[in-house]
Amino acid sequence: MSDDPTPGGSERQPDPASPDVSKPRPEAVPTIAYGTAAFADAVNQLPSVSSGHGEHGIMIVFHDGDRPSRQQALAHLTEHATPTVHQFQVPMLLGERRIHTQNALRKAFDHAAEEDAVLYFENVDALFAHVHSEGPDIDGEAEPTTVEYFLDRVDAYYGLVILCVDHPDHETRIRRYTPPDLVVTFGDEA
Repeated sequence: MSDDPTPGGSERQPDPASPDVSKPRPEAVPTIAYGTAAFADAVNQLPSVSSGHGEHGIMIVFHDGDRPSRQQALAHLTEHATPTVHQFQVPMLLGERRIHTQNALRKAFDHAAEEDAVLYFENVDALFAHVHSEGPDIDGEAEPTTVEYFLDRVDAYYGLVILCVDHPDHETRIRRYTPPDLVVTFGDEA
């Protein structure tokens, strides 16, 4: 693998010889309230969303809030970035069988990578509750769960990905699996 940066939006394979030390630890992820000076500062300090962030892109978790508030925050984050934003309602990507769900997710990421697009996923909570019709361990081979598959694709995407969650346990699980660069909360304090 070359040291040249991959163009924004595409995916790159991690280099197992050099661990990515630029990802924050779960407990070190900054959490800020939308609509505050801290949010404006955080937006200004983010690296260019089209150039990625080291060996990975930029992942931001929007926690709580209503859709209009999250859309407004999305507009603030992307006003100096690519005008192309691919927005998905996660329940619409979930199929009856695991292969259908993974295929829909793969298409979403691959199409966005072709256009150097920002990926925005509403209602990520649905991933944590979804159950496929087939069992999790077919043919004796352990397969990644849908959540693991999704978060692996998020981590490999070399651009900006925004995940919207409402349940605090889901935010915690995301932080543990692949810590985001920023968590933005929406609530009475904003």
